[in-house]
This record gives sequence, C-alpha cells and structure tokens, in this order.
Amino acid sequence: MLSLQCGQKSFFPLNSNVSVCNIFDEVARGITRLPSVVLFLRSFVKKKNIDIFINVESMLSIYSIPAFINLRIRNICWEHFNYKIDLGKKVRRVARVLAACFADDIITLTERDKKFWLDKCFCKAKVNRIYNPVPFSLTSNIDIRKKKIMLAVGRLTYQKGFDLLLKSWSIFCLKRQDWVLRIVGSGEDEEELKKLCDSLGISNFVEFYSNTNNVIEHYSVSAFYVMTSRFEGFPMVLLEAQETGLPIIAFDCDTGPSEIVIENKNGWLIDNNDILGFADKVEYAAIVYDDEKIYNEMVTCSINNARKYHLDNIGRQWMRLLND
Repeated sequence: MLSLQCGQKSFFPLNSNVSVCNIFDEVARGITRLPSVVLFLRSFVKKKNIDIFINVESMLSIYSIPAFINLRIRNICWEHFNYKIDLGKKVRRVARVLAACFADDIITLTERDKKFWLDKCFCKAKVNRIYNPVPFSLTSNIDIRKKKIMLAVGRLTYQKGFDLLLKSWSIFCLKRQDWVLRIVGSGEDEEELKKLCDSLGISNFVEFYSNTNNVIEHYSVSAFYVMTSRFEGFPMVLLEAQETGLPIIAFDCDTGPSEIVIENKNGWLIDNNDILGFADKVEYAAIVYDDEKIYNEMVTCSINNARKYHLDNIGRQWMRLLND
C-alpha cells in the first residue's frame, strides 16, 4: 500500500501482511509536488516489479499516468466519488480525462456513475462497476425490535447534509415527540449543527455521539437509518445499516442510494433536498414501525439485500477483473 503522505494511524486495523509506504513524511499539498511524485512512482514500481497499480481515487491518475509511460503496468483508476463531483478542483477533472484516455481500467462504485463516465468522457479504458463490500458481517442474530431511534452516521460536513436532516427532523417533531434522532460522527460543522438544534427547538430530540470504531452498537439499537447527503460516491453507511437490519430513508442523491434502497421494500428514496418530503417519509416510517408485521418484513429485506455486498461476493468480482 502506497500513500502520498504520512498521516495518523489507520482508523481501521490493517492485516499484518500489508506493508505501507509513504511518499512524503509530512502533509504536502499542491501541484508543485507533481514531478517528485511521478519520479518516485516510476522508481517504486520498477524496484518492486509491480504488475498492477490501482489508484484509490481518480485524482491520483494525475501522477500515475505520466509515471508509467512506456512501462508494462496495468493501471487501474478506482473512482471513489462520482464523475459529476470535482470538489472545486480542476486537477480532478484533468485526472479523469487522463484516466479515460490512458488507464487500462476504470472502476466505478455504482452503475449510475459508470454511465456518467461513459456519457461524459471518451473512454478508451474499460469501465466496470464493482460495489464496495459491507465492512463487517454480523455473526449473531439481529434483535428485530429496535428502540425508537433514527440513526445517521458520518462526517459532520456540508456534503453529508446534516443541516437538512435537522430541519426535516424539526418538522417531524411537530407531530411526534416519541422518537430520537441519533447522529454519530465528528467534523467541522459540529458546533453549527448543535446551534441549529437549539434554534429549531429540537435539542431534546437529537443525540450527538463522537466518531467511533464500534459503530455497530449504534446500528444495533436503532430502528431506521436516515441519510440526507447532498452527494455521495457510494454511501457505505447504507450497507452497514442494511447489514444490521435497518430500513433506510434517504435522499436520492448522486450516487448510490438508488442502487441500494428498494422502494417500499427496505426503505424509501426522497427527491434530493426535499426537506418536507423527507419529513413526511420519516413520519410514515414511524407508523410502519408500529405495524410489527410490515416492519419485520422490511428488516428481513434489508438483511437479505446486504448479502450481495458481502466481501466474498465483491472479492470474486475483483479477482475476475485482476485475472482478466
């Protein structure tokens, strides 16, 4: 595993067989580091006799494409956002064009993003979709009867749309006060979100928990998962929610939710940014929860749908790709 810069200790455990190499010993930013990274990559793959190189983020193609000129290396670009999102960085758009023209393969996380690449870019590279796997698999039975908690997990940033979620929740609280919204995560918007809770008068119905590597404990007690992201690549939290039997209420943002949520079976999709529509669906979900038969059917559907994202299934897709 090759990292651009030395960061903090990995949040998730790494297998002892995985070696990690850092190009820079400290945080380095900007296009000015391009020549040094290109030279390092070229030297690294020659020294290590690398056959296949995977860029975990399309923007990294800005380095690997020029680094591997005239080298017999299979260069795979693994998109982790979606084609429409550049986060204000022109270099990301340039990197995607380079990948489309000169990479051997482009891997997207969703069918919708695969279509974006094929429609928006002249792709000489092969474009395939491989979903991310659910990061854990439960070995114990799931407690069907959950508490009256609706859960949201993620970084407290603009992208994740927690401000939209709180506004929607305040509408729901006008009609029901027997449910709690639990938000698990940390980020730059935390204080602003807590202030928004106060101004909306919903602080008694919202719980904030810091980021944790034992997030399963929150999934296991919650009845529904709610997501109001403005955009995504492939929202892993939805897979985690389904693995633990949670029906989902989510904005139909680009990209991912529409390929995970089966309408009225394991959850509901709402037009992006429709706060009123989201509040209505939250209220409907609370009614569904009171009908044990219907709710249990949705829980079962969520669990069954999560199986296709288990590591053994996704791993086979990667092995087929790498052996092709």
